[in-house]
Amino acid sequence: MLHFPMWYASLFSYYLILFLILFGLIIRGVSFEFRSGMPEERKWIWNWTLTIGSFIVPFFFGILFISMIQGMPMDSNGDMTAGFTDYINLFSVVGGIALTLLCYLHGMNYISFKNNRAYS
Repeated sequence: MLHFPMWYASLFSYYLILFLILFGLIIRGVSFEFRSGMPEERKWIWNWTLTIGSFIVPFFFGILFISMIQGMPMDSNGDMTAGFTDYINLFSVVGGIALTLLCYLHGMNYISFKNNRAYS
């Protein structure tokens, strides 16, 4: 009857993908802080860091979600036995790109909404 601990342990077998998402969130936050204190000629470094961090987070969330939908190989103890090609395959990369583009579209709609509201 103790299914939750096995489910929880299986979910966090995605620790590499979750670590990459956390890394993307950290470099986004760091780039906001460091960009404001840099001279103008060095701000491009933190602009690129912000761009890369903003791409990493939705891309790897898309890979994570698609991997959950697709399913991962498990043994009888509930331990995931997935290899690199189980995590990263064509289907998961397309899912990552789709979620990244969806987040981009959401940002563009937000900017459009804010600009139209300012002029009306």
